[in-house]
Amino acid sequence: MFTLTPSTEVYTAPQDGQVWHEVVTPRLKRAMDQLCGRNRWRKDFGLGWWMITFPDQTEPPWAAAGKWHVDGASYQHHIDSPESGLLAIFLFSDIGPGEGGTALSVGSHKRVARLLAKNEPRGMKGGAVSYQARQFERRQIVEVNGKAGDVMLVHPFLLHARSKNLGQKGVESVRIMCNPNVRLHRKMNLSRADGGYSPIEQAIADALQEQETVVEKW
Repeated sequence: MFTLTPSTEVYTAPQDGQVWHEVVTPRLKRAMDQLCGRNRWRKDFGLGWWMITFPDQTEPPWAAAGKWHVDGASYQHHIDSPESGLLAIFLFSDIGPGEGGTALSVGSHKRVARLLAKNEPRGMKGGAVSYQARQFERRQIVEVNGKAGDVMLVHPFLLHARSKNLGQKGVESVRIMCNPNVRLHRKMNLSRADGGYSPIEQAIADALQEQETVVEKW
């Protein structure tokens, strides 16, 4: 969790480094070390794409509103891409149920891992990964909820999407988030002799070992 500065500072230009230093806290760095491996991730990730969701005029129930995708449209995706280290979702607003939190497709990282493995060694463009992964049903959808200052750390292969903001409080229901793509210093190692996999690597290795069924739904 990070501490929000007053609003006049939150919207300060990025070159004012102090604002961003307060966002990337020592606690967050430790968590990223635990997931990616100590000193394996690059610290120059910034804050990525900013998402500002406004209250919709649509009716309940809550659901995904944007296209399901994985991040990374600018590079060729491989099963071990260093560009795909970790997805971080920073909350700059309190986000309760149905208030526009990012929609996550539980378990979809497994399908994406196998999709990428099948397309080695040539790899896939980011848009192609998202398009093909969208063809499968999503078995379970969850919504990112939390308090301003919370950070959600997500597997980089997990499908996610913008969701309906069903807030009823006008401008007070506007929600602000950002989701940087954290990169690694080098490719992931999915065949470590010492078994020293990071949790991100282990999730991919486990997915590749699972037997695929004729019909797979995520």
